[in-house]
Amino acid sequence: MNLLIVDDEYYTVESISNKIRTLRPDFFEIFCAYNLTQALEAFSAHPIDLMICDIEMPGGSGLELLDQIRQAHYETVCIFLTAYAKFEYISRAMKLSSSDYLLKPLDDHALLEALDKACAQCEKQQKDRVNTLHANYWKESELPLAEQFFLDLLNGSISSAPSEVMDEIRYRRLNVELIHQPLCPLLIQTGQTNSFSPTDNRTLYEFALKNIAREYFFEPGELPLTIRVLDGFYLLLLPASTHSQDAVIGRCRQALTDFVTHFPFSINFFVDQKVCLPEDLRKAFLSMKAFAGKNVTYENHVFDLAAETEAPVQTPFQPIPSDRWSDLLTSGRTEQLQIEVFAFLNQTKSSGTATREFLTGFYYQFLQLLFRQMDHPAAKTKPSAARLPLLPRSRPSPRLVLYENGFPTVFCCSHKAVRQPLPRTRLLPP
Repeated sequence: MNLLIVDDEYYTVESISNKIRTLRPDFFEIFCAYNLTQALEAFSAHPIDLMICDIEMPGGSGLELLDQIRQAHYETVCIFLTAYAKFEYISRAMKLSSSDYLLKPLDDHALLEALDKACAQCEKQQKDRVNTLHANYWKESELPLAEQFFLDLLNGSISSAPSEVMDEIRYRRLNVELIHQPLCPLLIQTGQTNSFSPTDNRTLYEFALKNIAREYFFEPGELPLTIRVLDGFYLLLLPASTHSQDAVIGRCRQALTDFVTHFPFSINFFVDQKVCLPEDLRKAFLSMKAFAGKNVTYENHVFDLAAETEAPVQTPFQPIPSDRWSDLLTSGRTEQLQIEVFAFLNQTKSSGTATREFLTGFYYQFLQLLFRQMDHPAAKTKPSAARLPLLPRSRPSPRLVLYENGFPTVFCCSHKAVRQPLPRTRLLPP
C-alpha cells in the first residue's frame, strides 16, 4: 500500500513520515510532496492508495487537490490536516469522501486511529474491485458456460439423473434455478443448397442464424440458450413460463417470412410435443432429431411434433413401374427413363408421403431393376446396349437422398450405386 504526504511545511512532512515509518512499517512506499503540482505529479507517476494532505497550502489547497483527484476517477483515501476547525472545510471534505479530519499538532494516537480506519477503507475498496471483476466475468461467461453444460448433457457426457445434474450445476457454479426451470425445446435444422458460390461462407451464415434466433425467440432479460448440438442442428431452450407451445409454433411460422428467406439454405423448425425439465432434455432432443431424420420432403417448414404424434401418417409403399422402366432400359431410351423416374419421385414429393423408408425401398427396387437388366438375354445379344451408360455423360445422374444414422446420403442412379455424403433433407433435382 502506497502513501502520499502533502504539506507545504517541510518539517511537518518529515515528522509525519518518520512517525508512520516507525509506527506502521507495513506501508510499501511513502512519497512526499510540498504543493498541489508536486502531488499531481506523484499521482501520475505512482499508484497512490492513501493520502495525508494539509488543507491550507499556497498555490492550491488540499480540497482543490482532492477535487482534481476525484475528477480523474482516483479512489485514493484521504486524511485532511488543518490548524483550524472550520465548518466549511469539514463540510467540503465530507462531500469529497475524505476518510478523516485531523487538527494540528498531530497526536500519535489519533494519527494511528485515522490510519487504521483509512487502511480498512482501502482494503474494502480493493475487495470491491475484485468482486466487481469476478461478477462481470461470471455475467459475461454465464451464457457460454450454461450452453456448454447443456451440450454435455445432450451428448451424454453428464448423466440425466436429477441428483447428478444438480451436482454438475453446482460444480460449474451455474444458477441452480436451471434445473427447476421447465423448458420448451425448439430444434432448428439447416439444409444444404447448391447456390453457394466459392466466396460464400456457410459458417458465417450459421453464426448469423444463431444470433438472429437469440434475438427473435427470447424475451429481453432471458438467458438465450442456443446450442449447436450437431452440424446443422441448433437447439433453443425457451423458458416454458413465458413461451407456450402454440406461441412458439406461431413465432416459427412468422420467422419463415421474417428472416428464413434471406438465407441461402433451407431452415426447418421442430417444436417438441411437451415441456421438459433438464433431466428429460436428452430424450426430447433425440426424439426431435429422429423426426427430423425422417423428413425428406419439406423445406422451410414448421413441424408440430404434438400434432404429428397424434395423427401419424401411414404411407403405403408404392412399387416402381419396373416393367415399363425395364423396357426403356432394354431399348436404350435413357432420356425417357430419366424423365419418368423424376416424374415418379416428384409426384411422391408433392404428395407429402415421401419418407426415409419409401426412399430406401425405392433405392433397392431400382438396384434390383438394374441388376436384372444386366442379366437380361436381350442385353447380352446387344453388347452396345449393355455397355451404354444409363444416362448420357452430358447430363448429371439423378440423385436420391436417404438418411443413414440420422444424416442424409445422396445416391446416384446409374448401373453402379455410388454413395456420396451430402447433408440434405430433400429430393434433389438433376
